[in-house]
Amino acid sequence: MTRTHTATIEACRWKAHCCAGCGCRYAYRLVRRLAYGGSTPERAVEKAEAAAQRAMAREVERRPCPNCGLYQPEMVARGRQPLHRWVLLIAMLGFAILAVLKVACLVPADRALMIAIAAAALLGGLGFLIDRRNPNRNLEANRAKAQQEIAAQRMRILQPGTCTPHAPRGEFTTRSVVSTMLACGLTIIALAVLAAPELLRRQAGWPLNADAYPPVIGPGDMTRLYLPDWISSVKGYWKGKSRVTGQVAENPAAGNVAIPSRTQQSDWGKTISAKEDEKAGRSRLWLEMRLPPDSVPPGKTIVCDIDLAVEYPAISEDRRHFSPCAEQFHRQVTLKLSAPLAAGRYEMWWWAGFCGGGGLLVVSIFMRLRGASALLHSANRGELVEEP
Repeated sequence: MTRTHTATIEACRWKAHCCAGCGCRYAYRLVRRLAYGGSTPERAVEKAEAAAQRAMAREVERRPCPNCGLYQPEMVARGRQPLHRWVLLIAMLGFAILAVLKVACLVPADRALMIAIAAAALLGGLGFLIDRRNPNRNLEANRAKAQQEIAAQRMRILQPGTCTPHAPRGEFTTRSVVSTMLACGLTIIALAVLAAPELLRRQAGWPLNADAYPPVIGPGDMTRLYLPDWISSVKGYWKGKSRVTGQVAENPAAGNVAIPSRTQQSDWGKTISAKEDEKAGRSRLWLEMRLPPDSVPPGKTIVCDIDLAVEYPAISEDRRHFSPCAEQFHRQVTLKLSAPLAAGRYEMWWWAGFCGGGGLLVVSIFMRLRGASALLHSANRGELVEEP
């Protein structure tokens, strides 16, 4: 096995900046401690020195101008960019997870939209606060801090500048301001797009059904119902036969209506290979049913009587064998119906609002990153100099 050697070095250089406000040229001590590994001690030292040179050339610390107190554009951007990248990562990951949970019927569609709206408002507000975080609000305090650094010999003035800064205390470029304003506008539009499916549903007068996925259902639609019953089986295997009959609550004299349904059909055979943690998996019972388009009137309430005969492999006491088990379940579910085929339209609205609003939110965060990049492009990024 190859032995890895580690070299730790501490690099110290002076980095100079020309103030964007008053033209003062000042430098501060930049110190970096880096550790790198290599196949030989010489190779480890070589890699550590190369990394130190890259860090010295690229990195910058937030030090205000000792003449006017202004933090430079690159220093402001360096404080914003990592935070906006984290917000972007959280937004993309969060919306992807929410979409998966919705597809897997783990979160109701209406609740998923509410979570998405709250997340978009939170992330948009967070991005706004990041951009509003302006280190140049109090130039006098910044100047006092710079004087303390000079007294401690961690900062030097290389060339005095004018007394009054001619750059704004906030943003340094028009492009940065425009990007921030566009990001705010896109965030507001994203919130409106995310809320659109629920607003359309309410305007259409379609009720929600908490036990149904999707929660909007009308004649001719298929929906999945999760029962409050759970079973414990090997690897979560189970299969069942379902029978559903419905009765219109407003017209019980019309009699029962047979509703086509289906449920899970696992096939486990005579032998099951399972890990120890898979021998007693819990599963929630469910079934899918399609409401007849002609037998069920829209806009009514239908009471569904559900009979579910379930078979599943149960683990034995010695946890080495399984035996087939059978149970009967009966539940009654009340569904409030919408217009015919309303579920398909609601699903289309949901995905359009979710993807459109989420996409606009991601674009707004990109605009904030672009604003931070505009500060970097406008900046004099500093240069390494010999000790003054």
